Amino acid sequence: VLFVSHNMSAINSLCQGGIVLREGKVVFRGTAGDAVRHYLEQASSDENEAASRRGFINLPVDFNKPMQIRRVSLTNDSGEVKEMFDFQDNPFVNICFDLRVPNQNYYAALVVVDVYGNWVYFSADDDLIPSGLMKLEEGEYNYKIRLPEKLLKPGKYYLTVSLTGKDQRGAIDRYDHVLAFTII
Repeated sequence: VLFVSHNMSAINSLCQGGIVLREGKVVFRGTAGDAVRHYLEQASSDENEAASRRGFINLPVDFNKPMQIRRVSLTNDSGEVKEMFDFQDNPFVNICFDLRVPNQNYYAALVVVDVYGNWVYFSADDDLIPSGLMKLEEGEYNYKIRLPEKLLKPGKYYLTVSLTGKDQRGAIDRYDHVLAFTII
């Protein structure tokens, strides 16, 4: 039986093997999962340069902020920057930030939203005693947050990251939908 589709989820669940065609020619043959990955990577490499930066972003510097997010990336177990992950992978969100004015009330938060804007995952260190940011001195720091495996169903998701203080009305530094990623 030959199943032809652009529905990657259906291909992964119904097929054992896969063939990727481009302009009528076979460009890849392998397992269904590998074929789906090849197809999606090929599609993303055809997009413009700005879209190809998914998986990693450097953010502008603003020395007026007491703390600031500088870089955000998505990586796999091996530390490779990616924006596509298999359902069984362990994606990591890496947040690099500068702390310029230490404060006992700071905390970091991460939100994963789906394409409909629904919050599907939230993590913050404000309920930890003490918070990870509480004892830090001035400097550059990195948070590495492991998203739970098999939590997100196949689809596209967006990251929102923020640094704030419990005594603040709003975030000190926040980026909505800073990166997109896909679970396949």
